[in-house]
Amino acid sequence: MIAADSLVMKLLLTAVAAWLSATSDLPASFERPRVALVPPAQIAALRYPTVNPAFRPNVLAVYDDASRTVYLHDAWTGRSLADLSVLVHEMVHHLQNRGGLKYGCPRARGAGLRSAAAVPARVRAQRGRRVPSRPDGAQADDELPVPLREVMKTVKGVTNGSALVR
Repeated sequence: MIAADSLVMKLLLTAVAAWLSATSDLPASFERPRVALVPPAQIAALRYPTVNPAFRPNVLAVYDDASRTVYLHDAWTGRSLADLSVLVHEMVHHLQNRGGLKYGCPRARGAGLRSAAAVPARVRAQRGRRVPSRPDGAQADDELPVPLREVMKTVKGVTNGSALVR
């Protein structure tokens, strides 16, 4: 597992930000968000604060604009295409926030390449595969876009038995 505050996570966030700004109309920003690995109940509470906890849906991740924090499910390891797709989705929200991109409604926010859903979907389409929506649905690294594939090689090389892993 990649520790939330590790050098590897910082490299991964930088690579994702660079890739997103190079392949979409999102603004470049290398001010990384904070990352926290938390229980799913905490993520659901952040996403649905007014919903009774007994009725909150499962949520894998959420981005908080005010604190500039990506909250990832505590089972997130960063070692699968599904995990990276979740991180890419939240990084789109971060770049939208850093770029001051405001949307009047959910439909407007989801329009075009600036959509947090559109970028991971485009990655899946380029690879001709569907990314599972659950963190346990691992995919092969050779299905990743080249910049992220190179980062993942580094991640796996650095984290095997090192202090950077949680």
